[in-house]
Amino acid sequence: MPAPRKTKRRIVWLRRNETGATTAWSAAAAGVLFLVLMVGMIVVGIVHTRHQAQNSADAAALAGAAELPHRAEHACQAAASALPHNTRIRMVDCQLKEHPQTRMPAIWVQVTVPFSRWEVGGKACAGPIPPH
Repeated sequence: MPAPRKTKRRIVWLRRNETGATTAWSAAAAGVLFLVLMVGMIVVGIVHTRHQAQNSADAAALAGAAELPHRAEHACQAAASALPHNTRIRMVDCQLKEHPQTRMPAIWVQVTVPFSRWEVGGKACAGPIPPH
């Protein structure tokens, strides 16, 4: 049995009617914009934490390198004391090795900073200035 004529007109009218489409597109665009902003904030946070870890590793390596000419055995202790207190920065590794370019003793330091569930790290190497 064919549908009544009035019902067919209503179905055609509903297909052509776009009332509320702008609201749906606006809500979708707002959701996408929110998602992009959240991802951007996470990336900025990771980059900031990475810079913080690298700066701390550099400072620790330089503090340890200052001790190398006098007391090489205390270089790692000096590097650890150069890290900021009351922060989440942690020294993971500290080794005395020969620097590949200068062939002089150098201190190699690796630190980590927690970021959410992950850890962001920084590495640095420093040694005394070679005599010319």
